[in-house]
This record gives sequence, C-alpha cells and structure tokens, in this order.
Amino acid sequence: MRQATKMLGMKDEGFTKSLIKAGKIRSRKHGKTVLVSVKSIRQYMGDEPKR
Repeated sequence: MRQATKMLGMKDEGFTKSLIKAGKIRSRKHGKTVLVSVKSIRQYMGDEPKR
C-alpha cells in the first residue's frame, strides 16, 4: 500500500484506499497485506490505455 501511494505521487494512504473503494485501481488481500496492481495504477495515471 505504501509503495502504491508513492507511485501515485501522494503521501496519504487514505487517498489510495479511496481509489480502491471507488474501483479506480485494483487490489487484493494476501493475509494482512494489501497488494495493489501496478498495471491498474499505470492505467489510472494514463500511461497505459484502458481496455
């Protein structure tokens, strides 16, 4: 979660959590860890086209 927040250019993890809840970026839980899809971050930022 922390690294995904940095990739988005933010400091507050709450912003990343709100994007996940809104369905803007994809994530999944693995135990206590939240794994965020790098591809979905790139699509959100406009680096890759959405399908």
